[in-house]
Amino acid sequence: MGAFDCYKLIYQGTFGVEHFVVDSTQMAMMLREELKEQEKILTAAAEPLLEQLTVANDLVRVNLRPFRDGHYSIDGLIRAIVQTAHETTKDTSLFFTEWNILLQMHEEKIISLAQSDIETLQQAFLNQGLIFPVHHSYEYQEANIPSYRIVKRSLFEKYCTQNFK
Repeated sequence: MGAFDCYKLIYQGTFGVEHFVVDSTQMAMMLREELKEQEKILTAAAEPLLEQLTVANDLVRVNLRPFRDGHYSIDGLIRAIVQTAHETTKDTSLFFTEWNILLQMHEEKIISLAQSDIETLQQAFLNQGLIFPVHHSYEYQEANIPSYRIVKRSLFEKYCTQNFK
């Protein structure tokens, strides 16, 4: 993960999917199309169904390949996505808290990120108070072939399966 990928993770863990659910009908159509495309890709053995994004809330990534393999409810996932978008509040202070923790980890050499990427994000956007969604880096996309949706864990459990553990 590079700086932009970390930024994206913090963004998703803070703001969820609001930017993605402008039109719920179009979002549902895009999800169904992506699930069809994922039929060609095998699920990696280590790919979890759910990935916790932050300890600050119950937002998780639902990885679509394990979701597909587990035969979970697509309509339930759509409902969970829409409700998550409506229930997730914009907490810019949480975003900046998480971002500053990342910067501190970088400074303490706990993680290694490209300084030029951090400076780009910091100077071009964050210093001006601009927070917006970004795409994964090319390297992250090549290594992980990401395919997921962000929902509240509680809504996934409520709408996608009765037997989830």
